[in-house]
Amino acid sequence: MPKAEFARMVRSDHSMRPPAPAATVAFKSPNACNLCHKDKEARWSDRAVRAWHTKDYQAPVLRQAALIEAARKGDWSELAAMLAAVGGAERDEVMAVALIRLLRSCPSDGKWPAILAAMHDRSPWVRAAAAETAGDRLSPEAVAALLKATRDPLRLPRVRAANALAGLPASAVPDGLRADLEAAAVSFWRRSPRVPTTSPPNTTSASYTRAGATRRAPLRPTRPPSAFVRTWRPRWSTCRSSTIRSAGTATRKPLCAALYP
Repeated sequence: MPKAEFARMVRSDHSMRPPAPAATVAFKSPNACNLCHKDKEARWSDRAVRAWHTKDYQAPVLRQAALIEAARKGDWSELAAMLAAVGGAERDEVMAVALIRLLRSCPSDGKWPAILAAMHDRSPWVRAAAAETAGDRLSPEAVAALLKATRDPLRLPRVRAANALAGLPASAVPDGLRADLEAAAVSFWRRSPRVPTTSPPNTTSASYTRAGATRRAPLRPTRPPSAFVRTWRPRWSTCRSSTIRSAGTATRKPLCAALYP
């Protein structure tokens, strides 16, 4: 499989697509043909595969690549096509997730119906990506969809929804749904790859993102999560995250545990 450099590594993307030298010509992406035919150009490979196959199997690849490139460049002239690729009947799962993530920088309000609809997609990966993006604008419709996502049968969409709702005041969460939100937040914390053993992290000496990033802690807890969460109560006022400070009292504890494991 051809390899490309991304995520600071040179690796294949494991997509197992057929050779697409036309994508090399248009987008400089590698193709399988020229891994062997190093003395030839991509245009030579493109002519060869077109001579072998009467059906232009490269056309869908080029179309998808064009949409991804436009979204990366902030060109939203093809927004309708991008939204169709997210939720169409023949949508590709990987393509849909990529576009949902890239649509976070799109300023058009026309994207939101498609994003919220993607939260009901059959793929948990797509649902999780849509939940993450929906958290960028907590409209009443988005909040309702995210609260519903905290009851998703799979963990990934649940914790993405809990993270997206981190800044939601407790007063905005119906009483009957708070337990689901807290359970999803605590689920995120319990399965975090790094959790502290005795005390919360020192927020003055480490850098944190919304979901908790850089942490100085061992890999295994030495006591149950519920016992550890209780030790956080006196430290709520020391949380520097505006997300935690803005959360209501009823949701602050589980969110603090989820966002700062």
